[in-house]
Amino acid sequence: MGRPLLIIVGGLFIVLAILQSGMLGRTIQHGERGVGFHAELHAESIVNGAMDYAVARISQDRTWRETLVAPQYADADVGVQVNDVDNYTLEIRATARYGGKLATAEVQMQRRPLSYYAYFTDIEQSNIFFIGPEVLSGFAGEVVNGPLHTNGRLNIAGSPTFNGPVTSTQMWHGHSSYTNNPVFNGTTNWNAPREYLHEADFSDLHTAAASSSVSFNNEVELEFLPSGDLRVVEISSGDESTISHADLMTNGGLIYSTAEVHVKGTIRGPYTLYSTENVNIIGDLVYNDNPVDNPLSEDMLGIVSSKNVWVERNAHQDNGTRHLDVQASIVALGQSFGAEAFNSGSSRGELRLHGGIIQVRRAAVGTMAGRGYTKNYTYDERFLETVPPFFPRQNFYSLRHWMTFVTPDPDYGKPI
Repeated sequence: MGRPLLIIVGGLFIVLAILQSGMLGRTIQHGERGVGFHAELHAESIVNGAMDYAVARISQDRTWRETLVAPQYADADVGVQVNDVDNYTLEIRATARYGGKLATAEVQMQRRPLSYYAYFTDIEQSNIFFIGPEVLSGFAGEVVNGPLHTNGRLNIAGSPTFNGPVTSTQMWHGHSSYTNNPVFNGTTNWNAPREYLHEADFSDLHTAAASSSVSFNNEVELEFLPSGDLRVVEISSGDESTISHADLMTNGGLIYSTAEVHVKGTIRGPYTLYSTENVNIIGDLVYNDNPVDNPLSEDMLGIVSSKNVWVERNAHQDNGTRHLDVQASIVALGQSFGAEAFNSGSSRGELRLHGGIIQVRRAAVGTMAGRGYTKNYTYDERFLETVPPFFPRQNFYSLRHWMTFVTPDPDYGKPI
């Protein structure tokens, strides 16, 4: 990334001490506590302040890459350096030397893919609730595994369970007809900053789409075949064709359309389906190698729609009479992910989604009266580390890892 800019920091480095805070994910390891305990604490305090400063600068300006050197700041020699691991990941290393002790802080930050989220919304509808077992007879209650963020307010009815970290801009709201005791087994933050979906970075996706060799300009039905090939039916003409697995993979796994898409099938390989129009799920959409059984499965699907992603009215009848299985990380940029005509007819069984839902405005897939689908959503934990091809990412860096440790300074007392 070019030569780092060296800055000798004087009085302005006092900001470091002010910015010290208990960052999530920070691990602190102390050496043996004895005569040098005061030196350990002082060196540790200074190095964490320096790291806080660097993290704050990168949070404000993701291009910040300055190397900081502050000799004899609060009697300690302090340095900070930022390195790019790849286009999306940074590693920051800060050191502070004081009284024969060397304190080191190591941080990793990343522009996370949107697939990181099990659930994300800009807007929560006031009449749609996360529900517990008290609400619907025979239903075990909603369980959300994995990271959840909303810029709105979570609406709770009864005692749904949240097993991952939950962040929101405001405290949850309870349904007036129930005793509401949601179970939060992960961390919670009810004063989290807003993360607007429309501000995410789609540059990789748009660049790949512009040169995609697997693209459609007319409304199509797509069926992923167990062989890895893709069956294509053009809706207006009925013309049918097949794209081989090899051709799909030489395209990097991106399938692009400027028209509406209807999709189902068995996924073999990593793909992202991107449409500037609606994407409609018309039947089971599952992986050939199920990651629930094999966490090392390389089958993966991202769905990105510039409008909505809908479960079509009779999708649950494509393979049987009840239930629908969908395995994917789904992004609805225009509005929502939801089920067509969710409030009509009788129960369609479970919507068993393994992956994540990222949308502007939450939509419904069923009702508290038992119409439509009941939800059985699970998180694909592979998305904590891996990502569908060309998937959009945050436009800012988030903290992934922080470790601080103190050791004897091997250079202490040596002549300069």
